[in-house]
Amino acid sequence: MADLQGPFEILELGSGESRSFRVERWEVGSSMIHPPHLPEGKVLRTIRVHVPKEDKPTFPFYWDLLAKTLVVQIEPHLQRPDLRELRFTITAQGPPPPKRRFMLTVERVAPS
Repeated sequence: MADLQGPFEILELGSGESRSFRVERWEVGSSMIHPPHLPEGKVLRTIRVHVPKEDKPTFPFYWDLLAKTLVVQIEPHLQRPDLRELRFTITAQGPPPPKRRFMLTVERVAPS
């Protein structure tokens, strides 16, 4: 698994917040984070989802997904042949990371 190159655009949501987007392409790699409880850092498997500009109007046009519980939920959907016809909605729930959990909703929309 190769290191993803920066800049990093980590999808950070507060409890109860949601983000909705379509995915044009995606890649898997690793990234190093330095949370307060692990100042030496930790390497995480990361999925980078490249999204249309209308879904994220500021550069870079991707989100880096780090949470293990989110990565295992979304990856099977990213492998689907109808990927460009899907809209993903991620909703954060609960206390701050690392205990935060994510709910994923996937709906079929018209192709972009």
